[in-house]
Amino acid sequence: CTSRSFADMITDREELEHRVADFAAICSRKLRDEGSAAYCINVFLHTNRFREDLGQYYPNATERLTVPVNSTKEVVTAALKALRGIYREGYRYKRAGVTVFDIVDDDKIQGVLFGYDQDIRDKHDAISEVMDRLNSKDNQTIRLASQRRGHYADGIRREHCSGLYTTSMNDIIQIH
Repeated sequence: CTSRSFADMITDREELEHRVADFAAICSRKLRDEGSAAYCINVFLHTNRFREDLGQYYPNATERLTVPVNSTKEVVTAALKALRGIYREGYRYKRAGVTVFDIVDDDKIQGVLFGYDQDIRDKHDAISEVMDRLNSKDNQTIRLASQRRGHYADGIRREHCSGLYTTSMNDIIQIH
């Protein structure tokens, strides 16, 4: 669903948690936009495979939920739980990502007999709906506390991106 390479390698667990929370929030919004929900939230980490002088580690973990979800809070909570299970100190992480799978239509969600609170689910759905109405794709005005401040793409490697020749006046090619 969402993954990014970082401009600098990350060693701090808290910074990694903020970024994974951002990626999970994007996944939850995509699920809601499609009218779907997911049973499984997967998180992966990668170190820099080109840095043979550093330790290599490529873990991933999946959280399987009893009821499919698409609310930002529930997807982020599951992603952070998976991250905490695979994070190891001493590694420099170059890439992280969140994927969702085992997707169903959100109007086909069936609760379970035990451990399912419809009132809490309705509250999470209402919060996600308000967030969607207030946030645009480029402007994340309302965020969870576990997400980073600023735009979700801050700090992402961009040195190999092509110019924005049709949308940015600064990138227009000039011929003299």
